[in-house]
Amino acid sequence: MFAYPLKLLTTKGHLFVRWEGGGERFNIEATGRGVNRFEDDYYRHWPFEISAADEAAEGYLKSLSPAEELAVFLSIRGMCLRESGRLAEAAESFATASRLSPGTRSYQQMADALGLKHGTGRLSTGDKSASIQGNASHSKL
Repeated sequence: MFAYPLKLLTTKGHLFVRWEGGGERFNIEATGRGVNRFEDDYYRHWPFEISAADEAAEGYLKSLSPAEELAVFLSIRGMCLRESGRLAEAAESFATASRLSPGTRSYQQMADALGLKHGTGRLSTGDKSASIQGNASHSKL
């Protein structure tokens, strides 16, 4: 079995891969025609502009641990559940993502917006649809 030194990374609204091994480090973009290599600075401007504060608060442009990778996929699941109106399940996906990747601010923000009381695992009462729509842009993806 081959063990390639590939890591998953995020930037606002996008995932990409980084090769980190054997003294080499480069990003791999595989979503276009063929495969491209771009420096980190490219991802500070594409697909969305990110600030240094965004980069620090969301952990953008750093290689993810296995737990952080799972958190990314749980946040994507949370967005799909939110869009289909399954708010309790969406909130739980974001809360679990937040536990797995506590350094990513948007996961807890989405769980809070969906009404999951921080640390309780229970939904609060009341209609959260207005705040949910307002916080959708905070999701890592």
